[in-house]
Amino acid sequence: MNQRLVNYIKKSKEKGQTDQQIKSSLIENNWQNAEIEEAFSFIDATQNIDSAVPERIKKQRVVLLISIVVYLLFLILASPFSKPFIRYEPIIETGLFVSAIWVLGYGIKYIYSSIKIKSYSISFFILLFFWLIAVSPVVYALVIW
Repeated sequence: MNQRLVNYIKKSKEKGQTDQQIKSSLIENNWQNAEIEEAFSFIDATQNIDSAVPERIKKQRVVLLISIVVYLLFLILASPFSKPFIRYEPIIETGLFVSAIWVLGYGIKYIYSSIKIKSYSISFFILLFFWLIAVSPVVYALVIW
């Protein structure tokens, strides 16, 4: 793989040239068609990999956010403030426990994935903050248990 060729193609694409224009220019400058196609294939493959990673992180972020909301809902239902309005049921306690463990595990997975690919955004830090708030009672309960 000729890195000079790959860099030239990337820079040309950034300037707004079409693939056909780039190929014509390279053929005029005595590049072989096989080398050109190989470079384009390489660029397309690496772009697909790069775009797939943030998409996976976005999906994990949504799942974690929904998990935190469900956990907080169970936390509110299990609180003493909701006793006059809702009859306390063991199902609420079970839901609280299961959702807390889910948030703990999935949060660790999301944070690890984000750190691994260095995908830090403001939403990452906001979710991290809420995750720490949501998980602190779970960690405390596990420590004293």
